[in-house]
Amino acid sequence: MQVFISWSGSVSREVAENLASFLRHVVRRIDTFLSTQDIDAGDRWEAKLSDELERTHHAIVCVTRDNQTSPWLNYEAGALSKRLGRAKVIPYTLGFPPSEMQSGPLSRFQGIENNEAGTWSLVRDLNRAVSSPDEESFVREDFDYWWPRLQEKMSEALAGPPEATKKNTPTDRELLLEMRRNVQQLLSHLGNRDGVDIHAAIDVLEEALRDPLTNLANRRAFSERASNLSAEDTPYVIAILDLDHFKQINDKWGHGRGDELLVLVASVINEQLSSADIVARFGGDEFDVIYQSKPPEAVIETLTEFIAALPTFAENAGFPSITASAGVSSDRIEPTELKLRDADRAMYQAKEEGRAMAKLAD
Repeated sequence: MQVFISWSGSVSREVAENLASFLRHVVRRIDTFLSTQDIDAGDRWEAKLSDELERTHHAIVCVTRDNQTSPWLNYEAGALSKRLGRAKVIPYTLGFPPSEMQSGPLSRFQGIENNEAGTWSLVRDLNRAVSSPDEESFVREDFDYWWPRLQEKMSEALAGPPEATKKNTPTDRELLLEMRRNVQQLLSHLGNRDGVDIHAAIDVLEEALRDPLTNLANRRAFSERASNLSAEDTPYVIAILDLDHFKQINDKWGHGRGDELLVLVASVINEQLSSADIVARFGGDEFDVIYQSKPPEAVIETLTEFIAALPTFAENAGFPSITASAGVSSDRIEPTELKLRDADRAMYQAKEEGRAMAKLAD
């Protein structure tokens, strides 16, 4: 069963990304489609959206107080309503109850709040809707395991950056237009054979696959590399590395200083894990790594050494001390999403056991 998750704006997007991961862990027989994020560069989003709606059974619309009038969000909500019916379109209100939604298209749907009770209600309903639902007690067990992390991530997203930073945060429309300009520029370079500047075309392509803050590979580049390895039946390991208590750094030192620390950590990771196949910033303070030449036990050793040295790197550069926790998947030949799930669970286990360590997935 496919669940469509719609968002508009950076806060809504961050919650949507974490919610999608959470739902895949807890309701095991669903797939998620994340609105514009899962539309590849060059695709016509209207056609792609129409195709995905044909496969969608339920839709979740991440709603903040600020994005309720977003044309993009209301367009998708209207299209979803026509395709699915109002009962299967669910506004997921972030930080406020559905009763306080402004009058408009979104207020016509029955919403739920992003607290524990509301999210459990959402999970329970989705589980009941799949063709072979799991026993509710098992679903609740998984929910209780993953809910604290989702709650933490949503709280960080809703806290947001300071006002000075908020003014510079691009809207979803601005991001889409920027992507469109990049693609058009690339096509223009490649299409004009008489005056083609291949180096400029390569630069455009690389920008689409780079995280703008750290200059590491981004989620799209990581996913493409992992998918290619899986398609070739190549054994590889995924490691997820997440900074510990990073929100406290942002709260105490400010988001600008936090971004500078992320840049430093990315540089250290890139240098210390140079034997990795790819190192990517997945978002926030999470970094994902692929090794295709090391067994999982050797990856654990490498990450353990890195984690032990990380506080010193930060302090020597004049930053607050920081630690990290990591989870490592097996090198079995299996779909990427299973490796990500196992690495994520192992990383979360490392945090539960005291943080500042690397754990191997069971």
